[in-house]
Amino acid sequence: MSQTQLGSPHGQKFYHLYVSDEIAYMDVASGNAPAPIGLTLVKESHFESIGSAIGYERSQCGIAIVPGSISELFVMSKVGDANTPNTDAGWIYSLADSMGEIQLSGLIESCISCHQKAPNDRLFDLAPATTIYREPLLFNNG
Repeated sequence: MSQTQLGSPHGQKFYHLYVSDEIAYMDVASGNAPAPIGLTLVKESHFESIGSAIGYERSQCGIAIVPGSISELFVMSKVGDANTPNTDAGWIYSLADSMGEIQLSGLIESCISCHQKAPNDRLFDLAPATTIYREPLLFNNG
């Protein structure tokens, strides 16, 4: 479950995070290294559903809320260094629908305005799991 504020693009949604290079991502997110060119992240966001699935549920008024169908995909790719034209410090962003069809791509202002606040080369680290929210595991997609 994303712990960003309700109303933000990633707010209070279940998601899976896929990365092209898990080790590089963990190094960047922990502040140990800049993102290498070619690093790509895909955040697969899900609608909420009622049910039970170990490791994914959160409680709302005693009802188990679990991931439902895919709502959208958020993608960010490091395509250059901080001075690469037509990028956000080397990053480009994309938004795809649940079928993977690209809806927006490039310099998306809503992505830029948030990711410019990220502490490590436009990336946020993973929030720790709590008793209410439990993050799906990060795993390599390749």
